[in-house]
Amino acid sequence: MTLALLLLVIGLPGLGAALLLRRSVVVGARRIAAAVVGLDLLVSIGLSAQVLAEGPADHGFLLGPTALLHTDALSAVVVPFAALLALLVVLAYPRFLVTPQAMGRMALALAAAQSIFLTANPLLLSLLWVGAVAPPYLELKSRPVARRTARVFALYMGLSALSLCVGFALLALADLGPPGATWIARAAVTSLLLAVMVRKGVAPFHSWFPEVFARGSLGGVLLLTLPQVGAYAVVRFVVPLLADALPIELYVLSGLSLLTAVYGAAVGLVQREVRPALGYLAMSQSALSLAGLTGSTPDLLVGGLLMWISSGLALTGLGLSVWMLEARAGTLSLRQPGGHYRTAPALAVCFLFFGLASVGFPGTLSFVADDLLISAALGRAVGPNLALVAASAMNAVAVLRAWFTLFGGPASPQMSPHELVPRERVAAGGLILLIVALGLSPGPLLHLLERAATELAAPLISAP
Repeated sequence: MTLALLLLVIGLPGLGAALLLRRSVVVGARRIAAAVVGLDLLVSIGLSAQVLAEGPADHGFLLGPTALLHTDALSAVVVPFAALLALLVVLAYPRFLVTPQAMGRMALALAAAQSIFLTANPLLLSLLWVGAVAPPYLELKSRPVARRTARVFALYMGLSALSLCVGFALLALADLGPPGATWIARAAVTSLLLAVMVRKGVAPFHSWFPEVFARGSLGGVLLLTLPQVGAYAVVRFVVPLLADALPIELYVLSGLSLLTAVYGAAVGLVQREVRPALGYLAMSQSALSLAGLTGSTPDLLVGGLLMWISSGLALTGLGLSVWMLEARAGTLSLRQPGGHYRTAPALAVCFLFFGLASVGFPGTLSFVADDLLISAALGRAVGPNLALVAASAMNAVAVLRAWFTLFGGPASPQMSPHELVPRERVAAGGLILLIVALGLSPGPLLHLLERAATELAAPLISAP
């Protein structure tokens, strides 16, 4: 039963992508994509229930030392999470940008993310690591204004893929080598963490991150960055190595992540355009979650997992709010007041809510995540505490500055009212309700993440 659900979760968006990419008629493309992704979300929820009932398990045939697919409590969280993000993007996709190829790329991105989240096999992950960046690269390359960005993106992603493959090769060599050769294991961990740093835009490998937000299709960029497959690689392959006394590399990455969070928040304060500001905010929040995932205590790990989910939900809502406003008002600038509140009050409410929900506003899920991270950091060195507080404070200021600039001021006489269409109301309203519900009652999700943290610290199952 579980294997059948696994194949459906991965196969449904794959088949949908194949159907859409071969389609030449625009009419009905969104309906097909929404049906495929929505069905994938329902199957993902069923798979999660089955996985939680059965416990950690391997599935499929052996590929090298481990099975092809692996499921546990972490899978039960991130697989429906990825499907939900994809469904929100499909529903909010601007009508004039909808093409069968665009919808096919969304389905393909979901299939790649689901496949990554359902494997603990190094060889398969290496292949999927490369395959997941193909849709956004092709989309960037097809846009004349983004061809330079596509080259930069390809360079960084190539470095990330190379580092990942080298890291896994060194890990295999360490298993075969003499017991005292710990330097091989340390080199493997360093290479894996380098791959994650590049993929998640951790300084000094961050320049591609805001550039892709500025030049790419926002829906594709959100599905590339917010599922955070780099975070998955850390908790799946590196965190279990803590039992082998190799934590120093994680301490270094944690420090760099905190510096990136502060740097991204500070640079986001002075941006003149909305998209780069959104990119720096996403980079800062992504780094905060990575700092928790690479921490040395269980509380930090749970806080990092919760920040992973909460920031993904809130930033998806914020990004889609920006995209929906762009579709109506054109390019958005932070150089002078835009006056969009009078013409788009619903979008103003969505932007403010999702922006505050991404920076720890009380009553939202990120408030719980921030509280966990800060509480776990108390009693440690002063630096991590100050970095967490500074990054959160500056991100909040950046969100409020953007909101007042975009929606404050007088409206232009040429502006017409911008109402949300029903599919946009469903996407925005449903996401708001979910964030508030999880923020007011986070217990079940926290319990699930604590179970995931416990399982991640144990050795992975190696036989089906």
